[in-house]
Amino acid sequence: MRSYQAIIERFIHEFGDGPVDQVTPEQILTYLNRLSEGNKPYTKRIRFSQLSSFFNFVRNNIDPELMNPCVSSLGVGEIDPPINVPDPAPLTLHNITLLIP
Repeated sequence: MRSYQAIIERFIHEFGDGPVDQVTPEQILTYLNRLSEGNKPYTKRIRFSQLSSFFNFVRNNIDPELMNPCVSSLGVGEIDPPINVPDPAPLTLHNITLLIP
């Protein structure tokens, strides 16, 4: 979990006030390119995987309708029921951090 914390905190700092479902693949790519500038390809893949896993966690546990902007299309499969139901307020990255135990 600690390895995810740094990239997620930076991501939330940059995108936290906007609705999570409005984050685009282009924004993800720009963010990751800036974050990983000068790093080896393996490090870039790890950062991408961590961010993608974060969006999958949100989709599987908080908002089943959320599309992961890290992938062009989601695979077919069962989605676990959400463990928490968010308020009707817009779902932002800041709100999500409040729902994660």
